[in-house]
Amino acid sequence: MFNTSGKARLVLLAVALSIGFLRERRLSAALSESEGRLSRIVESAPFPLVLASLDDRRIILANDAFALLFGLDRRRLQNLMPEALHVSPESREEMFSRLAAGREVAAQEYEMRRADGAIFTALVSGTRIHIGDEPAALIAVNDISDRKRLENELRRRATTDMLTGIANRAHFIEQAEREFARARRYARPMAVLLLDVDHFKQVNDRHGHRVGDEALKSIAYHLMATLRLTDIAGRHGGEEF
Repeated sequence: MFNTSGKARLVLLAVALSIGFLRERRLSAALSESEGRLSRIVESAPFPLVLASLDDRRIILANDAFALLFGLDRRRLQNLMPEALHVSPESREEMFSRLAAGREVAAQEYEMRRADGAIFTALVSGTRIHIGDEPAALIAVNDISDRKRLENELRRRATTDMLTGIANRAHFIEQAEREFARARRYARPMAVLLLDVDHFKQVNDRHGHRVGDEALKSIAYHLMATLRLTDIAGRHGGEEF
């Protein structure tokens, strides 16, 4: 037979076990509710969103926008490894290393690959979260290929002579000043050559500006063909190179 103190200890043990069981159930229910809420957030996001494990890099969950962006069936995304999506293994490792260390990835550009092999520039943001005891990453992906093409085109127009395709005057002077500074710093010689096409006005007067333009393009083409990759050619203005 148990004495009073023994019975009390048994009662306390039973209460503790009951409390622990109830607490575990509440935690389990809370975890299930949290995971369900996270799943709904991913599913309803209007932009490509993916949830990936940081332990084995597999995709846990991705929404329709993400599947559409990469041209994949959502059933194929489940447990897919990101090697199939990143063009550069180095950039992939850099991204996951940052996330695994608890550092956010904020609007970083990465080259990504669609299912058909097409490569596009993606703006990626991600943060580390936990699903139960498993570390995971919540990652948003935005295709910025059109924006990059526009930026490159604007940059090209700002630095290129539109007729000949070589550097325009402003860009050439900017590059030349940089080379002058480098030459002075390292005490190295450099050369600058100014070419002026003699009697070019007569070409325009006799044959028209269209022929004159073709002549300027031909001069620029042959000029570039004689230069090294480290040399700079630009149109200073008119028929001056």
